[in-house]
Amino acid sequence: MDPSGNITWEKSFGGTSQEYGLGLDIVGNSGYIVAGSARSTDGDVWGNLGGADFWVLRLDLNGDTIWTRSYGGTGYEYAEDIKTTNDGGFIVVGECESSNGDVSENFGSQDYWVVKLDSVGTIQWEKSYGGSSFEVPYDVEQTADGGYIVGGYTYSNDKYVHGAHGNNDYWIVRLNNIGDTLWTKALGGSGSDKAFDLFEYCDGSFTITGYSLSNDGDVTDHNGSVDSTDIWNVNLDANGNINWAESIGGSRPDEGAAIYLASDGYYVTSGYSKSLDSNATVNKGGYDQWVVKQFANRTIPSICMVTVDSTSTKNVIVWDKTGMANIDSFRIYRDIIGIYTYVGSVDYNSLSYFTDTTNGVNPNTSPYRYKMTSLDSCGNESDFSTFHKTILLQVSLGVPPAMNLDWDDYLGFNYTFYRVFRDTTNQDNWIKIDSLGIGLTSLIDNPVPSTFLRYLVEVVPPSVCVADKAKNFNSSKSNSTSVSAPEALAATSTATMTSAPGVCDGTATVTATDGTTPYTYLWDGGTGFQATMTAVGLCAGTYTVTVTDAAGDTITSTVTVDDPVGIEQSLLEKSFNISPNPTSGKSYIEFTRLEENLMLEIYDLLGRNVYSTIVRAKRSILDLSGQPKGVYHLKISSKSGSFIRKIVIE
Repeated sequence: MDPSGNITWEKSFGGTSQEYGLGLDIVGNSGYIVAGSARSTDGDVWGNLGGADFWVLRLDLNGDTIWTRSYGGTGYEYAEDIKTTNDGGFIVVGECESSNGDVSENFGSQDYWVVKLDSVGTIQWEKSYGGSSFEVPYDVEQTADGGYIVGGYTYSNDKYVHGAHGNNDYWIVRLNNIGDTLWTKALGGSGSDKAFDLFEYCDGSFTITGYSLSNDGDVTDHNGSVDSTDIWNVNLDANGNINWAESIGGSRPDEGAAIYLASDGYYVTSGYSKSLDSNATVNKGGYDQWVVKQFANRTIPSICMVTVDSTSTKNVIVWDKTGMANIDSFRIYRDIIGIYTYVGSVDYNSLSYFTDTTNGVNPNTSPYRYKMTSLDSCGNESDFSTFHKTILLQVSLGVPPAMNLDWDDYLGFNYTFYRVFRDTTNQDNWIKIDSLGIGLTSLIDNPVPSTFLRYLVEVVPPSVCVADKAKNFNSSKSNSTSVSAPEALAATSTATMTSAPGVCDGTATVTATDGTTPYTYLWDGGTGFQATMTAVGLCAGTYTVTVTDAAGDTITSTVTVDDPVGIEQSLLEKSFNISPNPTSGKSYIEFTRLEENLMLEIYDLLGRNVYSTIVRAKRSILDLSGQPKGVYHLKISSKSGSFIRKIVIE
């Protein structure tokens, strides 16, 4: 077929009896290889040895036959899968009940039969694997080390088959490059379990899909009764040990037929489903084709705690990496306006904690939520962990000398109480003043008069967070809020101008000193009565803020937010041009007049400065090829003002 699903060509092959084609693979750029079974002894089929034989057809790109071969004995052999091998040959797998002809051995009933062919179909080696009952293989893959892995199911529990659970089990056989057994693994429970497809992950593990009727042994979380099948996906390490297993489906029959590793770091399972509950959210009637997409990297890290550092200026995220394998690094995400945004990563071999030094993060003004993921050795990212949220402590003056303490609940692990500490030495001499049960997030303290006063709140996790052998984290702490000895309250204000006339994005910040901390702030109505140290979203104008200290003293301060002064708007700005815009990375900046050096700055939509330079010539190159695609703001500043233009990188 072509990419649109239209038939390019179709052909039939066989004789006067029955032929089936079950395995297909692409042979480089030269055609196809097909495997199945044949009972005929005429037509396209020759060399039949009796019963049914493996039948392999080598076709060119137009579907014309290059060669065909039959393989087997006097019994029945059915090829289920064929793959091209690294040496230009082929590996074929199927069930076999003969012990003559091309078949050197049979262990009873029917076995896995693996046949290695060269490029023209000559047998290089063949081997049987199984027990005294019967085995059916459905998939064979060449492994990264040049060996092979075969997946199917078995009814046996002897000879090659060990550790069967009853009825029939997944049976996985790992071979070297000449067919010698490295290991075999029976997987499942007391019900019927059959494997149909598998793939090798880049870390050397194997993921298998099929179906399961069990809810014991290796199988857990079966959906519905054991009279209905689930998709059962299993991941084995390179030695055949189970890394993880999961049941997918609902209360009706569900079955996995194929599994594929996609290029985006997910794997896709396809099969069928009759369910409309649990994992199956849609059913269009009867049996539906069902496709399930999941993370290939299943190692989701668990945050142990988030806490504020001892300087009360940064947040620290701590996790335990014990038992994790094949992980390259950990990625940290912070909630920014409802979207978890990447803020940094930590190599697996480093200590398992991360200090968030992102510009603008201030544990004294806001609580923060964090999640994390792992990046495995294949470069695939896991799903998010659950979130943890820091504690924000705020202290205000009550009826002197009382201090009102209020804080946010910690979110992320279970705990039973908060501990509240006071320090009057400024030397981290923290004294516990109270413990409060869960849900109690305020306290009134009446401290002895002191020249210095600060507080913090902590919660204790269920177990110690171990970052490595030398660094443990025993509790999650809030920011520490200090109160200094009272002096005459003073306040000064500064402002940043708007980005352009008519744009309300200026800010005004008041800095209070002396008096008795903590301070409260109230800006006048023109700011919407903002009650923070910095008022934001301001239009050009004059604003007044009232600062109140813990002793009840007040002071006001006035500040003016200006619009930017035009840089001789009619001359300099009009003389400016940038092209191309939009740009793929490089643009030319031109001024028809330039009487002084100018500052050029580029900001992304989060307000972060991503590029700065001095413009000294009327024509220069602006190279932003290292920046992500998106919309940016270009700011030109001179001694007398600035102007802003939008630039788009495609």
